[in-house]
Amino acid sequence: MDDDNPEESGGTDLYFAVLEALPMPVMVLDAEVVLYANELARVQLKATCLADICGKPAESFAHPDTLEGGSLRRQLVLKHGAVLPPTPVKALALDGSTFYVTARWARTLVDGRPVIVVLGE
Repeated sequence: MDDDNPEESGGTDLYFAVLEALPMPVMVLDAEVVLYANELARVQLKATCLADICGKPAESFAHPDTLEGGSLRRQLVLKHGAVLPPTPVKALALDGSTFYVTARWARTLVDGRPVIVVLGE
């Protein structure tokens, strides 16, 4: 095991444990799909389980008025590594209700591929 390579030293599990413990909703996305959501994101999206969220298109949770902006934000973060300032987002829960959240977006690597971490406030 290489202590300088967190993925080889169990770091990926540590990273997800940290995301789960954060006191805010967290989602991890690739360009199109939700790869991970923590329990607070599940509650916010009114999902019965995390499987209702993970593996679904990220746009499933975006209000139709915000689809273009969400796509542009994902591209900006993935392609340029931008960290976006807090951004108001109009979102959809699984029951069809609309809610507003302030989100922060940042890029990181998981298993060597770029992903977006979205933190709700």
